[in-house]
Amino acid sequence: MDREFWMGPSFPQQPRELLNRLKSYGVCVVADALKGFNAMNGSIQPVVPGKCICGCAVTVRLHPGDNLLLHKAIESAQPGDILVLDTNSSYRRAVIGGIMSGAAFGKGIGGLVVDGAVRDVEELRAHGWPVFAAAVVPCAADSDGPGQLESPHQLRRCAGPSGRYHPGG
Repeated sequence: MDREFWMGPSFPQQPRELLNRLKSYGVCVVADALKGFNAMNGSIQPVVPGKCICGCAVTVRLHPGDNLLLHKAIESAQPGDILVLDTNSSYRRAVIGGIMSGAAFGKGIGGLVVDGAVRDVEELRAHGWPVFAAAVVPCAADSDGPGQLESPHQLRRCAGPSGRYHPGG
C-alpha cells in the first residue's frame, strides 16, 4: 500500500518578545485584531479549563486514527511551539494521550491543539498541560502513517499555516 509522507520546510521562529507581547493582550484582543483569521473553531475546547496558549504553530495533518507523524513533529518542535493537529475530522481514536503529551511538554512545547480526539484526560489535567481538543475517547491511534508535517494547507477547524500565530484559549 502506498503511503504519503510529506514534510515541508521548517519555518523561522518568531521573536520571543513578540510572542510575549501578543500573549499579554489576551486571546480575544488578538483574535479581534486579526479579524478572526487563524483563530480556533469553537468546537475545539480546553481539556484543562482556564488554559491559554500563544506560540508558533507546527502543523501536522494525520491520517484518520493514526499518529505516526506526530512523533516526528514532537521531535522537530522547538520550545514554545504549538502543535496543531488535523485528524481529518476523525474522532474514533485518540491521536495523543498522557505518554506522548509527557514527551511533548517535557521538550517544552507551548501547547497542543487537536482537531480530533485525545485520551488520558485525568493525566493531562493532573499535569495542567494546555491541551485543546474536539473530542475525548479511550481508544489509541495506530502509528502507520501517512501524514504531513509543516504542511501549508489550511486545517479544517483551526485555520492557518505553520509558523503563524493561532489565537485560542
